[in-house]
Amino acid sequence: MTMTIIFLEIFIAAILPGLFWYYRIIKFKHRWKVFAAVFIFTALCAVFEHIPIGELGLNTNNLTKSVLAYALFTALGVVCIFILAKITGKKLDLGRANTAGVVFLKSLSQEFVYRSFLLLKLTYIFNSVLLVIFLNSVLFVLPHFVYKDGWWGLIISFVAGAAFATMYIYFPNLILISLSHFVLLFTVSSFGIFKEELELRNV
Repeated sequence: MTMTIIFLEIFIAAILPGLFWYYRIIKFKHRWKVFAAVFIFTALCAVFEHIPIGELGLNTNNLTKSVLAYALFTALGVVCIFILAKITGKKLDLGRANTAGVVFLKSLSQEFVYRSFLLLKLTYIFNSVLLVIFLNSVLFVLPHFVYKDGWWGLIISFVAGAAFATMYIYFPNLILISLSHFVLLFTVSSFGIFKEELELRNV
């Protein structure tokens, strides 16, 4: 596979959707349709390129040794969210979050796209682990530019992206990182952080 194709895949999967939302080419309320298309695109790329499922994090070989690491990572993340909510004056309201099933599907699809697929593609291009983590975090931040949370929201997104990328590199398991993402996303949503309809720019 040529570098041109890899860069094109990264552009389509990670950069193009953010540009569509930020410049209002596609209304943000239709974001789920766009991301569904991105998920299908990356899944089809993985199939046609015959990427082994193990390289996509779909394996049980490291399940046992990774559970504790992800449990500690998730617990630390929840604590950080509570501290952030305390600092910003956000109140916990479980009614703000989507249903658990919807949140899990969001988490699973995002982790497949950003970690299983894009992180793998970045390793094809760059040898530096730190550079791969940095670039993956930048790609993860792009869709968050449409929120009204400002620079602090983008910084939080970058840190979260770096944390997820680091965990996945050292403990590559799609199911475990998706479960962790699910817990953290549900918690964030319950505090109204990155709340879509209320916290969006005028899109």
